[in-house]
Amino acid sequence: MSDVMFYGILRMPIEMAMNDELSRFQFYQTVQQALERIKKIEDENKKLKEFVIPILAHGDECVGDWDGGELQDLAVKSGLYIEKTMTEPCNLGREEFVGCPCREYCYGDESWECYRIAEFLLGNE
Repeated sequence: MSDVMFYGILRMPIEMAMNDELSRFQFYQTVQQALERIKKIEDENKKLKEFVIPILAHGDECVGDWDGGELQDLAVKSGLYIEKTMTEPCNLGREEFVGCPCREYCYGDESWECYRIAEFLLGNE
C-alpha cells in the first residue's frame, strides 16, 4: 500500500471508515500496519537514544575524550552496529562497502568481527 493511501485511510472520517464491512476491514488493517510502523520507529528511536545520550551526558569538559573503540562498543550495545563473525571479506551491496572494512585490521586472522551498520540506518529495509 502506498503512503498516500495509507495516510488517506488513517485520516478518513470515522463515519466513512465504519460505513460498511469492507471499509471497517480496510480501516482495521491499516491501523494494524500503523501500529507496526509506530513500534518499529519507537525501537529505532530507543537505539539512537541509547547511543547518543551517553555521549552528550559525558559533559563539555570531556568533549573529544571518546575513542573509536568506546564508540564502537556503544554502537554495538545500542544496536546501531551489528557484530558478525566473518571468515571472508564481505560486500554489503553498497558502493562504500566494496570490501570488508573490518578485514584490514585483523592481520591475517582466520576469522574476525565485522561491524555492520544497522539496516534501519541505511534505509534498506
